[in-house]
Amino acid sequence: MRVDARSIQVTEARRVQLLLVGLGAAFLILAGLKPLGLPYIPGARFSDAATSHWGAALFLQRSVMRDGEFPYWRETILGGQPFAANPLNKTAYPLQWLALILPPALHVNVMIVLHLLIAGAGMWTLTRSLGLSVWSAAVSVIAYVLSPRMVGHLGAGHVDIVYALAWLPWVLWAVKRAAQGSRRGLWALGIFAGLMFLADVRLSLFGLVLAAAYGVYCVLKADPTPIPSPNSGRGASGSLALPSFSAAASTDAGSPKYGRALRRGARLVSFFLPVILFLLIASAVIIPLWLWSPYLTRASLTAADASVFALRPEYLLGVFIPQTHRNVEVLTYLGLVPLILAVLGAVTARRRVLFWLIAALVAGLYALGSNGFLWNFLTQIVPFLLWFRVPSRAWLIVTLVVALLAGYGAERLKRRPLQIGVLLVIAVELMITGRAWLEWRGDDYWLPADQRELAETLIADGVGRVYSPTYSLEQQVAEWYEIDLFYGVDPFQLRDYVGAIQDVGGITFEGYSIVQPPLIGAIGEDFSTANRSAQPDTISMWYHGVSHVLASYPIENPRLELVDDLNGVYLYANGDYASGVRLPTDGYWRDDDARPFHSVTLLVTVGAFLTVILGTFLTLRAKT
Repeated sequence: MRVDARSIQVTEARRVQLLLVGLGAAFLILAGLKPLGLPYIPGARFSDAATSHWGAALFLQRSVMRDGEFPYWRETILGGQPFAANPLNKTAYPLQWLALILPPALHVNVMIVLHLLIAGAGMWTLTRSLGLSVWSAAVSVIAYVLSPRMVGHLGAGHVDIVYALAWLPWVLWAVKRAAQGSRRGLWALGIFAGLMFLADVRLSLFGLVLAAAYGVYCVLKADPTPIPSPNSGRGASGSLALPSFSAAASTDAGSPKYGRALRRGARLVSFFLPVILFLLIASAVIIPLWLWSPYLTRASLTAADASVFALRPEYLLGVFIPQTHRNVEVLTYLGLVPLILAVLGAVTARRRVLFWLIAALVAGLYALGSNGFLWNFLTQIVPFLLWFRVPSRAWLIVTLVVALLAGYGAERLKRRPLQIGVLLVIAVELMITGRAWLEWRGDDYWLPADQRELAETLIADGVGRVYSPTYSLEQQVAEWYEIDLFYGVDPFQLRDYVGAIQDVGGITFEGYSIVQPPLIGAIGEDFSTANRSAQPDTISMWYHGVSHVLASYPIENPRLELVDDLNGVYLYANGDYASGVRLPTDGYWRDDDARPFHSVTLLVTVGAFLTVILGTFLTLRAKT
C-alpha cells in the first residue's frame, strides 16, 4: 500500500502537538495547579490573581447573574470607582465573560490554561509559517510558553499579561499572511490585535509596534504577486472578497521596478482594513479611558513614576543566570539552553532572522527605561508613553524573539533524535526554573480564617466604609463580604478620591502609587509599620462615610473607639460617624454622576463584541 507523505507529516505533527500539551500539563501539575486555587510566586505574600483578578471575576458574576446589571461601577475599593471602564477588569474581553458560569477561582485557572494553549498554538502556527520543521517549531513553543518571564508573570498573578502574550504570536502570523496578500490574514490581524489589546493595554504597546514594523518588513521582503483567489467580489459561497489592490496596481506599472513598488504600496494600503477592525474592537477600552483620563491620577505621572522597575545594566547579567529574587518585572533570565540555541540560530540563519535581532535589541534598550537613552528620548517626544509604566516589560519581546530563534537553532541540528533530545532538555530546564516562580495556593491562604473573622466582626458592628493605613483587611476578602473600602490597590484611580483617602489618613505624599493610601514606612511586604506617624482625621472620615478604621498598631485618637483586637489588628469605630450619612460633595464621583460615561462604555463594549463576532465569521469565510 502506498503511504501518502502528506499524511505522514500530518500524523507526526499531531504527535508532536500532543507531546507539547503533555509537557505543559506536566509543568502545571508540578507547579501544584489547583482548580480552585490561585497562582503565587513561592515566598510572596500577595498575588494580583487574588488581589485583583479573582475579585473582578466575582464582582462581574454578582453584578450580572445576581443583580441583573451591567457592571458599571464598584463601591468596594478606593471609595468607589468605574469598573467596566477599567481595562484591568477586562469587561470588553469576550473570554472574561466565562466568569458568569464558573466559580471565580476556577474561572481564573480555566483562563490561564486556555491562554497557555492559545500561546502554544500561536507560536506553533507562526514558526511553521516561517518554514521550521515540526520539532524545531516544538522547541520554540516550549521556549515561549514555559519561558521564565511568562511563568513569572503568571506566578505574580499578572494573568492579563499572559493573556496578551498568548495572542502576540497570532498577531505576527496574521501580519505575515496579510503581507502576502491573504484576505484571511487581513481579517485575522484586526481580530487578534484587538483581542491582544483588550487583554492587556500595556503589553499591547510593544506588541502593536512590533507587528507594525514586521508588517512593513514583510511587505518589502515578500513577493508582491497577490495570493490568487478563486472568486472575485462575492463568490458562490457568499463570502466577502476584498478587492485585490496588488493586482490592480500591476496593470498600471510602466516598468517591473515601478510595478513592484506600486504593488507593495497597495499591499500596505490594504492594512487599513485590519487597522479599522482593530480600532472598532479597541474602542471599548480607548474611549472609556479617554473619557475618564482627565480625572485619573495616571494623567499626572512623572518620568520617575513611569520608569519604575526599569532594568539596570547589571540586571542583564541575569540573562545567563537564574534569579532568585521575587520581582518578575526585572527578571531577565531566558533559559540557558534556549539562549544557546537562539545564538546558534542567529549565527546560522543570519538574514532570515535579522528583523528579529533588531526587534530584540530595540526592546532591550527600551527596557532599560531611565537607565538608558531610548526610553528617555521617546518619552520626551511622545509624553503619552509615560502612561505605560514599567518599561522593563519590553523585555517580553526579547523573550518571544529568543523563543523564535531557538527554533531556528534547533533547525540546524538536522538529526531528529538530537532535536527531540534538545526539546526535552529545554522542557526540563524551564520546568525546574519555572517551579521557583510559580505555585498554587488554596482559599485558606487568600481567604484565611483571621481575615474572615475580621470581616464578620465589622459587619456585626454595622460597618459603613472602612479605612486602613496598613492594608489590614485584604481587598479580595472585602470583595467576598461586600465591604466598602476607603483604600485599595488598583492602577486605575480617581484623582479626587486619592486626595480624599490621603486626607482621611492624614498623609502627605507626592508621586504615584498603585496602593492607596501609599504604604509609607512599610518594609517589603510587611505593612505593619506603614503610616504609623500619620494621624487619621475622623471628621473627614465622617464626611466620606468611613465608619471603621483597621490598623496593625494602636492609634491614639479620642474619637476612635476600640472595638476589638483581632490577631494583632486593632479595630476602631469612628465616633464622628453617623450611620447612613454621606455628605454630597462637589468634585467626588458617585455612580449616578457617571451615567453618561456608563452609557458610552456599554455602547462601545457591545460594539466590540459584535465586531469580534462579525470579524471572526469573515475570517473563517475568507478563501485565502
